[in-house]
Amino acid sequence: MRGTLLAVSLLTSTAWADTVDFRDPNLFGPANQRSSFDVGVLDGYELTLLPAPEGARLWWDAVDGFGVRFSYEDDEIEGVEELTVQFSAAVYLDAIHVSDLYLEGGRREIGFYQLDGGAKQSFLALPGAPNGELSIDVGATVRTIGFSAPGHGHEFSVKALDVAPNPEPGTLGLCGAVLVGAWVAHRRRRRRDG
Repeated sequence: MRGTLLAVSLLTSTAWADTVDFRDPNLFGPANQRSSFDVGVLDGYELTLLPAPEGARLWWDAVDGFGVRFSYEDDEIEGVEELTVQFSAAVYLDAIHVSDLYLEGGRREIGFYQLDGGAKQSFLALPGAPNGELSIDVGATVRTIGFSAPGHGHEFSVKALDVAPNPEPGTLGLCGAVLVGAWVAHRRRRRRDG
């Protein structure tokens, strides 16, 4: 029984987890200065990066990942700029990793993320964090993630996303059936053995 539970647990959890590291030069380096960029990730999922407003360009570097080139700093998301990350199908978003989010002049920089067009969620710089890095636990199924900042003097870059393919309902049903079958077999064996 324990072996069955362990196998099902591994099958349905972190076995499929992956980090989409926006600092990867092979996958994301070609996106620099583009008005949009598509790339395959997670064994069959397409990821699209879109900067805004109109006329904005993606900014990429191997230290911080993605920003938007439009306003006063080329390498970060600030002011009127926005970055949208779209997946071709729903994924489970475990965490967001940002960088270049600092405590400046006694003020903590602020950023926002938005899941599938819902309400904006804010995040704040951590004092003393190396390279202004911050990891944000999310735990939601999404297709689209939007990033923005509240205005001048607040900026950040998007470094990585921890995601996993969203399990299909049939997969969840199959896992449930395996667990129920294992439980029934275990109960029968206990009754028989006495």
